[in-house]
Amino acid sequence: MSGEVSKVLRGNSRRDVSYYVRAILLVVTVAICTGVTLYHVLGEYNAKQQDLKKNIYGHWVEQHVAPYMSDSYTIKPEGIYRDGRMLTSKFSFNGAELEFESGGVEHEFIVISESFNRMRRLRPEHYESIFLNTTPPAVLNSSN
Repeated sequence: MSGEVSKVLRGNSRRDVSYYVRAILLVVTVAICTGVTLYHVLGEYNAKQQDLKKNIYGHWVEQHVAPYMSDSYTIKPEGIYRDGRMLTSKFSFNGAELEFESGGVEHEFIVISESFNRMRRLRPEHYESIFLNTTPPAVLNSSN
């Protein structure tokens, strides 16, 4: 009788082990699928962000102020420049708002035209000003 009990116990332990192996394989498979999906989603998001930033590249000049008092910024993929000097290499643009920090001061602009050639400064708040992108748009097909 003890032989029968040990056979039953061994059979159950084999069944338990195979259950755990299947559960582990299922968890690993789900984790791998989740990782691959996240990789592709984040890749697409990053590509969209880079495409959005292309809309604001150029030389932006403050309007409706004396030329000697106007601010100007040059926005490039490498960063934001003023008078040929890099202010920051870290900036964010979500398709509507440009934000960056320079010298401990937060700067925020909002695009006010669908053609991405005019922005309004929101911060710093000393006064509201409009900036115009004076860089001509890139010619995509020079044969026309």
